[in-house]
Amino acid sequence: MDKKKLTRIILTAVLLVIAVAIEKTMGLEVWQLLLVYLVPFLLIGYDVIGEAIEGIREGEVFDEDFLMCIATIGAMLIGFLPGAETEFPEAVFVMLFFQLGELFEHYAEDNSRKSISHLMEIRPDTANVVRNGKTQVVDPGKVAVREDPSRRQDNRGRDKPQHHGSHRREHAEERWSGRKDMLRLRQPVGRDKDDS
Repeated sequence: MDKKKLTRIILTAVLLVIAVAIEKTMGLEVWQLLLVYLVPFLLIGYDVIGEAIEGIREGEVFDEDFLMCIATIGAMLIGFLPGAETEFPEAVFVMLFFQLGELFEHYAEDNSRKSISHLMEIRPDTANVVRNGKTQVVDPGKVAVREDPSRRQDNRGRDKPQHHGSHRREHAEERWSGRKDMLRLRQPVGRDKDDS
């Protein structure tokens, strides 16, 4: 998890609470409230604004960063319209929850990468197969479907195959052929057409 972004989110939440308290307790002008709320807004959203500017330079205008900047900056400026109420807390909240969603998304991506890396590490590099009565070590991708795997002794002294895929397929085919025989036996014998 990105500890730097998590620290920014927590600090922004604290500054937002302080800004709301200042707005409720002190009769400040709109432009003064703008300066108060700009502190948490820029703290949590400076990277989003930077990504939006970079996207405009590269010709990718309507991405999520640009749209988020338009929404939050528009909310910050609504309070300057005649007769309109200020929306400073809402603007900071939107940017704050956007960054929180980004944090969880990156966390999920990191976990997925670690899981895939772990699966790649436990993938066998070689396979033992019996060819012409001799055990050979080959690449797993070169093992045929019905090829006989080599066997080893387990803890109880019994033969234990190192690869069970082909045996499972053979058993499944045997079960299916047995079921087809049973279905044939269950089919009703057709009556003779001449029988009246």
